[in-house]
Amino acid sequence: MTTGEQNEQPQRSFAISEATLVGLPGEILVRGWAANPAEIASARILYDGKVIGMTPLNSRRADVAAKFGMPEEPFHGFLYRGRVPAEAVAGEKIDVTFMSRKGKPLATETRPIAQGERLDDLEVVYDADSRQLRLSGCVFTTRQMRGLSVEFTRGNQHAIRNIFQFRPMARDLDPRKRSLYSGFHDRIPFVGEGDIREAKLEMKFTDGTTSLWAFPPDMIKMNLPEGHIESFTLNWLDNTVEAKGWFRSYAPVTELSMTINGQKMYGIPSIRGSERIQKALGFRGQMADEFKISGAIDMAFEAPEDLRRAARTSALDGTLTLRSQNAVLLDVTAPIKKVEQAWGKILLAQFDRRSSLLQFDGTLALPAAPTHAQVLINDRRVDDPLPVEATIINGEGNFSWTHEINGVIPPAGKIGLAFFDADGEEIGVLEMPATHCLTISRQGAVDGLTDEALGLHLIRAYAGYGPTKAPGVCFTLQGMITMVGSGGGIRRLADLMESFHDAGYVTTLIDRSEPWNLLKWPEEYRRLRRFCHRHIMIPQLSKRHMGQQLAKQIDEGKFVQPAGGLPKAASIAELLRKPPRREAHGLAARVDPEFNTLAAALINALRPRVAITSYAWSGPIHDLLHPSIHGMIDTIDIQSLRAEVFAKAQETFGTEAVPELEKFAASLDEELALLSKAKTLITISRSEQAFLCEHMNPSRIVHAGVSVRDGQPLPPTDPASRTVLFVGNAYEPNTDGIALFMRNVWPAVMGQVPDAHLVICGRVCSTITDPELPSVDLLGPVEDLTEQYAAAALTVNPIRFGTGTSVKLVETLAMGRTIVSTPQGARGFEDAASAGALKIADFEAQADEIGKLLLDPEYRHVTEAAATAFARQALSPEHEHSDLFNLVESMLYY
Repeated sequence: MTTGEQNEQPQRSFAISEATLVGLPGEILVRGWAANPAEIASARILYDGKVIGMTPLNSRRADVAAKFGMPEEPFHGFLYRGRVPAEAVAGEKIDVTFMSRKGKPLATETRPIAQGERLDDLEVVYDADSRQLRLSGCVFTTRQMRGLSVEFTRGNQHAIRNIFQFRPMARDLDPRKRSLYSGFHDRIPFVGEGDIREAKLEMKFTDGTTSLWAFPPDMIKMNLPEGHIESFTLNWLDNTVEAKGWFRSYAPVTELSMTINGQKMYGIPSIRGSERIQKALGFRGQMADEFKISGAIDMAFEAPEDLRRAARTSALDGTLTLRSQNAVLLDVTAPIKKVEQAWGKILLAQFDRRSSLLQFDGTLALPAAPTHAQVLINDRRVDDPLPVEATIINGEGNFSWTHEINGVIPPAGKIGLAFFDADGEEIGVLEMPATHCLTISRQGAVDGLTDEALGLHLIRAYAGYGPTKAPGVCFTLQGMITMVGSGGGIRRLADLMESFHDAGYVTTLIDRSEPWNLLKWPEEYRRLRRFCHRHIMIPQLSKRHMGQQLAKQIDEGKFVQPAGGLPKAASIAELLRKPPRREAHGLAARVDPEFNTLAAALINALRPRVAITSYAWSGPIHDLLHPSIHGMIDTIDIQSLRAEVFAKAQETFGTEAVPELEKFAASLDEELALLSKAKTLITISRSEQAFLCEHMNPSRIVHAGVSVRDGQPLPPTDPASRTVLFVGNAYEPNTDGIALFMRNVWPAVMGQVPDAHLVICGRVCSTITDPELPSVDLLGPVEDLTEQYAAAALTVNPIRFGTGTSVKLVETLAMGRTIVSTPQGARGFEDAASAGALKIADFEAQADEIGKLLLDPEYRHVTEAAATAFARQALSPEHEHSDLFNLVESMLYY
């Protein structure tokens, strides 16, 4: 250059053009230029005051050569690829000192570090046997990426198939804290493509530009072991956990261990060679192995509830560790590919087209009961979340959801419920195929299912029930609990179930209810399901088919029967296959052998601690129960005693009182033979307890009366009320008593109180045929009698004979109402009469007592207060059921 050209030269004759973090953590690219290559020979790169590398002027910069008029010196630029500490971030400084040919520093320039495209968590492994290059990592870009590929030495390219993969840890790796979908991975055949160390990773952007990154030679590993956790299943219903995966290692594996979200998973793995993995991934040489670790959740993890919470809110991370003796072969952490939780199951669904009611019943395994549920039809949420009846005891329980929906169930697709906790947080969704929902037709039967198909459907549903962790009590009724107003036996059964439920037992009911009747009285059924964890129906028309299916599934191990202890020579499965034998006379005629065998097989599979059956004719069930189950019969009524009382009533009052005496025929010896099959008998009254103690070992007999729950009684009656209430089933003492009352007592009441009004509820109405009933309303069965009791001034119980206990009397006292009863109707409640809680009068005096109560509200309110006080003290579950619970808990815990 001439002196003049040198004077025109800018003062700054060197510069840093770029300092960018690019590639793997700590990799940096520094570019720059110097005007005079004859004077400046190299550039020294400094980070944090320390030299990290040096580079000569090694790149062509035609623009600099032209600018400074030195085309004969093309290498004015420098390019440095090196490393800074991995924790270096954008915004920090890079210094470049330009050195003379004599090694002296001439000047120093400084530039902030920028952030470019970045790789992280990169793994490059070459499998020499299979000739595969295994790539995985995360990529973070400043531009929109279109594709990712590997460029081989020979110039060929292989597109990486799995990009934009979800990587939970990616946000922590991303310098900009943005992307969770930055992962990539692939297996690439690498045969005849040249030196593996010359391969490069190419990123292609939507703007048409590309970036190439060479794999650092020291990062390429050879023949490393590989392992993956493919699936992880937590089945809270069965308290089981299962983890599956595979691994491949050239060194022998002597130990395989796993942690899930930081918790060690205890268990012994089963390992076997896997041709499936071998073929799927194209492995050659060393065979891949599959592994499985399974066991009880509470034994496999120290804090299983932490996993439940984590699985609800985020992905689970697993760590798989392989060891060969003391050497660690593999210790890899990654999200588990497939996580499943089974915390509930819909066992029975039905839609009643008559009333547009949809019902779900199922089982749950949750730490707390859900409070609301929202129906889903083909993944579409219908209506708002509505209250669900659910009970959880020791982490397991049931749910029942019944509501009217505005729509229909589609013939295909899915239906289900989304569950919510008390805080409104969604717990999860349970679904089932819509085809599994029973549709009740407008004619009141199941659409499209034969009796055989219905039986198979129900047995398959009951396979979802299993033994409970909490102590269980199974109740069995050879009748239908879904029939409102069908008698005191069902009221009695519901009372006992509620007491056991409140005491923390898992309660199950087996009865002969029919699916098409469940929604006939929805409120009554909802009330039942509040304290009945599991309801198993054996419809009369399907029981034969259910027996055949149950026998088949017992053989297949789906309804496991406890080993040993069956008194019969034949197995239960064989008994289920045999045609039934029924007797025609006495109590034996009431025994249903098909139902009994089915019930016994189901009870054995459920393995409750206690089984309570109703009535003497349930005795044969106890012959088939496993000895570990304590069998009890709730006698409810002593049938031979009833036959004696009814015979005497017919003799005293005529055939009008008991028209068909033969249907009550029962001998004492026959009944005692049936009752003796159970280990313990429960009596509903003290008189029946005393009667049985005369004929059997008193230690086997315990009393449990009908109780009154501790709730708010109804407000005092309206002083202006003139309504008299009678509630009764179609039962001979009721039929006889109410007929006499209306014929002999009610006209006298009307003479004293002309505006008096008699309301009769229950199935007894079907027996009243007199068309001329002044001021009498026949309401028939009523689902909820609260409204009737609230409107009534008093109730009556005019029966002349009977056995057992008076349920209508107990209900009246529980409601805080006055009852006028005959001495026979008040049997066993003499203490209540002496306490002023009820009025006892014969037929001649009943009209005067009823008239006085109707016309004198103050007198009536005194009796109502006495009724409330007596019910709370003498009829509480703690009082009536204490002997029963003392017996049961002494067997279970002492």
